[in-house]
Amino acid sequence: MACRFDHALLPLNEAAQLLPGSVSAGRLYCWSRRGVRRIYLETTRRGHMLFTSRRAIEQFLDQLEKRASDPGDGEALLKEAGL
Repeated sequence: MACRFDHALLPLNEAAQLLPGSVSAGRLYCWSRRGVRRIYLETTRRGHMLFTSRRAIEQFLDQLEKRASDPGDGEALLKEAGL
């Protein structure tokens, strides 16, 4: 999913290190391409690499958290996201 970045770009492997637990660059790639129930991590391609930003990660997690607060769906959503 293409996006407009106004913050510093981070390669997915570096961005994964910002998240708690054992989130991998591959997981970030899946979030950007497949999404989690129509919630996608914004990325941009530069050459052969994908990048994201802290802001994009925060927005993605905020959207997941908002959706996870829905009764009966929250736990399943977070499990699907791998969190």
